[in-house]
Amino acid sequence: MLTRDDYLRQQDAARAAQQPLAGPFPAAPANSLVAQAVADQMDQAARKQDPLQTIFAEVNARLRTEHRLAGVDLTQASQDVRDLVEEKVVECVKDYQRRAEAGRVPPLAIATTEAVQAILDQFFGMGILQTLLDDPDIEEIIVRGLYPIITMGARGFEVSALRFRTAEEALGLVRRAASRMGRDITPQNPEVNVRTRDGSRLHALMTPLTFNVPFVITIRRRRLVATTIDDLLELGTITRPAAEFLRAAVTARLNILVAGGTGAGKTNLVNVLASFFGPQEYVLTIEDNPELALPQEYVTSLVVRERSEGVLPITTQDLVRAALRMRPDRIIIGEARGPEVVDMIDAANTGHEGTLSTIHADNAEDVLARIRALYTRAGLNVPQETIVQETVRAFQLVVLIRRVSPQSTRREVAQIMEWTGRMEAAKPERNILFENTGGGLHWTGSPAECGPRLQQYGFSFQEIARM
Repeated sequence: MLTRDDYLRQQDAARAAQQPLAGPFPAAPANSLVAQAVADQMDQAARKQDPLQTIFAEVNARLRTEHRLAGVDLTQASQDVRDLVEEKVVECVKDYQRRAEAGRVPPLAIATTEAVQAILDQFFGMGILQTLLDDPDIEEIIVRGLYPIITMGARGFEVSALRFRTAEEALGLVRRAASRMGRDITPQNPEVNVRTRDGSRLHALMTPLTFNVPFVITIRRRRLVATTIDDLLELGTITRPAAEFLRAAVTARLNILVAGGTGAGKTNLVNVLASFFGPQEYVLTIEDNPELALPQEYVTSLVVRERSEGVLPITTQDLVRAALRMRPDRIIIGEARGPEVVDMIDAANTGHEGTLSTIHADNAEDVLARIRALYTRAGLNVPQETIVQETVRAFQLVVLIRRVSPQSTRREVAQIMEWTGRMEAAKPERNILFENTGGGLHWTGSPAECGPRLQQYGFSFQEIARM
C-alpha cells in the first residue's frame, strides 16, 4: 500500500514516463508541488482531529475507493472481508505513524496494537464500549458526553477509565447501531431507541434535549443472570418452598403477573418461570426488546417495530392481537406498559391459560393502580370497578420482586399473593401465600385458594409450603 511519500515519488516518475498512476489516492494533481500541497492540507486537517478518528476515516476511504465497501454492514461480514479490513487498518496505522514521526500529524497516544484494536472495534463492534459490553458483570452503561463512562452491574456503581474523545466518535457508534433499524440521531431528531446487534437496548439523546452535556447514551445489557430455578436459589432470590409453588402454578397453567421496579429482575424471573413450560408446548413471546431465552424448541419471538421514516410502527398491542390468532399454548408478554394491557387481560379471561407478563409496580396495590392508568391511557371509558374485576379474574397470582437495596445488585422475591376473586368494599380480596418481612421468603400459613387447581395437576400445596 502506498504512503503519501511513495505517492509523491510515484507521481514524479509517472509524469516522466507519462503513465497513469496506481494507488489509493485520487487522480494526480498537475505537478508534485500541487500534490504536496494537497497532502499538507490533509495533514493539517488531521492535526485538528483525534488521531484514531483520522485513521478510521482513512481506512473508510480506502475501503470505499479500492473495494467498494461503503455502506456494507461489517458486523455481519465474512471472514475474508474482516481480514481485508484488518489489513487496511494496519496499513493506515503504520502510514499515520510515519507521518507522525515526520512531525506532520500528532503522535498516537497509545501503542500500535491498541490503536489497531480500537479502530477494528469501531468497524466490527461498539468502539471503546466493546470492552464493557464484553464484560459479563456489567448490566448498564451510561455515557455522559465526554466524561468518564459509568457502569452498573454485579460490582455495583463504577466509573470507568474510558471516555470518548469526541462527540463525533460517540454519535457515530449510535448512528451505526440506529441505521440497522432505519433510524438516525440528528439535532432535528435528537432521540433514538434501538437494539444493538447483541440484543442490548440502546437509548441516546443529544442537544437540544440535553443541557449540561452534548449527548447521553444508555445501554441496558441483555443479561440473564439466572436461567433455572436452581440459579435463583443459589443467588438467594427465592426459597425452595416458594420456588416449588411457582413450578406447580406454572404447570397448572395459572396466569401469573410479575411486578417490580426498574431493574428489579422481572424479566429474569419470567425467563425462569417459562422454563417450567412443557417441552411440547408452542410458546409465543412478545417484547419490545428481545431478552427472553427459553429452552423450549417451539418458541416464536415477536418484536415491536418503532416508527421510522416511511414505516408505520407495530406496537405490542398489535402483536398481542396477532398472537391470539396463532393458537399458542402459552403467551409471554415482556412488559405491559400501554394499551396492550387491555388485550392481554381480555386474552387471559377468554381461555388463554398459563399467560406470563410483567408490570412496573412496587407493591400489589400499585399493580391495580398501574393497570387502571393504562386503561385510561388507552382512551377506554371503563368503570374502575370493572377494570379491577377483569384484572383479578385474568391473573390468579402476583409475584413481587425487588432489589435488596437501591445500591445492591441482588434481587429477592418479596411476596407471592393470589387474588381470590372476591370483592370487599370495591377492593379485591388478597391472599398472601409467601412473604419476606426481613427474614427471608416464608409461607404465611394461609391456605391457597388455587390448591384444588394444583391438586388436579398432582401437586399438594400443603406439602410444598411445609418443605
